Formats: sequence, C-alpha cells, structure tokens
Amino acid sequence: MGTSIAGVYSSTLKDHAKKYLKKIVVISPVIFMKNTRGLLPTVAPLVELILQKLQALGLNRLFVKGSLERIIVENICVRTNKFLGICNALVNYFNGPSDQKPRDFSKEFLREWPDDVSVKTLRHFAQTISSGGKAPLFNYGAKYNNYLYKSSVPPEYDISGIQIPFHIVYGGRDSLAPKEDAELLYNTLTSEKTIHGVPHFNHVDFMFANNVVNDFFVYLLELLNK
Repeated sequence: MGTSIAGVYSSTLKDHAKKYLKKIVVISPVIFMKNTRGLLPTVAPLVELILQKLQALGLNRLFVKGSLERIIVENICVRTNKFLGICNALVNYFNGPSDQKPRDFSKEFLREWPDDVSVKTLRHFAQTISSGGKAPLFNYGAKYNNYLYKSSVPPEYDISGIQIPFHIVYGGRDSLAPKEDAELLYNTLTSEKTIHGVPHFNHVDFMFANNVVNDFFVYLLELLNK
C-alpha cells in the first residue's frame, strides 16, 4: 500500500513532493494493476461488490486484532502446522512463487498479515484491477462522482505529471505487481526515472528473502546514496 500512497501523493501534490522529497523509490509498486495474475482480475468486480455491501452494513475495517477473520487465520495457519502446506500455497498464490524463505515462513507472515485494513482501500484496489490498466481515483458511483469529480466516472491520477525522480524496483516472480505493470508505470512517468528487477523475488521477498541483503539491500543503499 505504501507504493500506492507514493503514487497518489506525488501525482496530486506535485509541488509539495518536489519541495520536500529528493526522490521516491517504490518496491513492488501497486499503482497500475493491469497485469495482476491469478484469480484476482476475474473476481475483482464481485469482491468490490461484497466489500461495498459490508460498508453499507457499517463494517469499515477487516482483520482487526481479535476479529473473527484474524482468529480464523491464526488458528489455521499460525498455531498449528497441520495446514502449513495450504497456508504456504495461499501466501505464494497472491504474492508469487518463492524459494527464498524458510518452509514455515507463512506462520510468521500470517501472524501479522493481513492486519487492520480499510474496506475502502480494498475496494479501491479492486476497482483499479477492473479498470483495464488505469490508475483511477475512488469510484463512489455515478451520482457522487458527478458531485465530487464533475464526471460520472472517476478521473485518473496524473502519474505522467509526477515531477520528482521516481525509481522502480520489481520482482520477476511477483503475481500482485508483476514486471509488466512496473514497466507500464515506468513508461507512463515523464520525470527522471529508473527501473530495476530482481528476477527471483516475489512481492514480499524484498523484506523477507534469506539473501535480501545481497540481492536487494546493497542496490537500494547505492540508489539512496546517489
């Protein structure tokens, strides 16, 4: 979500970003989601509809500590090894295949994730997946869109108008934010920019891979110190 925030901030508050930031580095960027793999593109419209109904019922946060959904995740994937293979498979399905972490990685990962996420944020991601390669503002429906945006459909974030250096890092095995979407972001940007791939990393290997220091941190520190 941090990369999405970086895109929103630097494209809407251009002068503020230019004044206070030297550069932005986005890792596994989720700004365009045209090429997200797996079932997510197929089920995104249904997921958005379900989340909309949950909001209408007053449910605005999911996976809060102590919530039913957190308890289910912890009982199945954290407190027992019985379903370890299934939990590993689910984590890798959404993030991409990985051989960079210990076999019981999912137990520690799912101990904290997913955690206290906004339903509106999840709706916005679902809308972005369904947008066909756009980076749209939140879709409130035609009536409120007309009031807020003066258009029945939401406009797009002005990614091409970002004015500060923008550095993209992607994983070659990332299912959520694949190489193609990183390249789409790179080609849309008009500011100073670079793009760098780590072929054997998935979406979360940049934080958790066994050899993350040599495979990524060395490059990141060099980039930050330039």
